[in-house]
Amino acid sequence: MKKIIKFTLKALFLIVFLGVVFIQYLKSDWNKAIDESDLNNIKTAIANAKPLPPEFLKVYKSIYPITTTNGIIYNRFTEQYDTKCPCNEISLMLHSFYKNNSTSNNYVLSWKLEKQVTQEQCLNYYLQNVDFVYNNKGVYEASNYYFQKELSELNFEQMATLIIMIDNPSLYNPKRRPELIKKRIKEIIRINKP
Repeated sequence: MKKIIKFTLKALFLIVFLGVVFIQYLKSDWNKAIDESDLNNIKTAIANAKPLPPEFLKVYKSIYPITTTNGIIYNRFTEQYDTKCPCNEISLMLHSFYKNNSTSNNYVLSWKLEKQVTQEQCLNYYLQNVDFVYNNKGVYEASNYYFQKELSELNFEQMATLIIMIDNPSLYNPKRRPELIKKRIKEIIRINKP
């Protein structure tokens, strides 16, 4: 019986050790599963993205606290879905970059992006490339289309509307389903009250 327990513990330790080594390989520069020129192009585009208004970022972070790729993975295991990782959101948007599904996926691209750019830079890029339906790409176009205002001129509810739309712009469309937006905004206000 002792031999079986000892063997099981050794096997379990070996599996965990190999898992950690494999994850470190995926994060490393040795993993060439994502084309370097594509990766450099996206890093440049992220770094050059126009910064969002500070008030908009504040509202976004109050609705979706920002975490890292590791934080998102941990939160998924613990079934918490209230945080966002902007670098991971970009990697989900850019799934065509992956050459090999066993050594590249959205987490691998996200880890690689996190080495070069900040989560806030990723958020700036991501929010300027999200599809808001009706041929509106990004929060600046969506702000003008839905509210006829510049993004920096929006009030809390209008900013929250755009942020809510990011998850499902067809469902949370203020032109088609304003009652859903109002309900979500009430929940957000209730949760964020001091």
